[in-house]
Amino acid sequence: PHALMGFALGGEEFEAMGDAELRFRCSCGPERAAAVLSTLGAEDLDELAREPGETEVRCSYCGSSYHVDAEALRAIAQRVREQRS
Repeated sequence: PHALMGFALGGEEFEAMGDAELRFRCSCGPERAAAVLSTLGAEDLDELAREPGETEVRCSYCGSSYHVDAEALRAIAQRVREQRS
């Protein structure tokens, strides 16, 4: 890391403030998938609920997939309607 910093700074002097382990971590989950779906609006969610099978929401950051069935889509649509009132 120190060599990379020196390269990135074009050879300029720098003082390392400390070391920290870097980790790949995503904050996606079923709740976040539901929040993304709620942006579609109640009518679109109802339409998705009428389609056969489940709706898949895939995280573009980590690639995880979340499957939402028709009942859950209708519940999200109902929450969207309640938030409007």
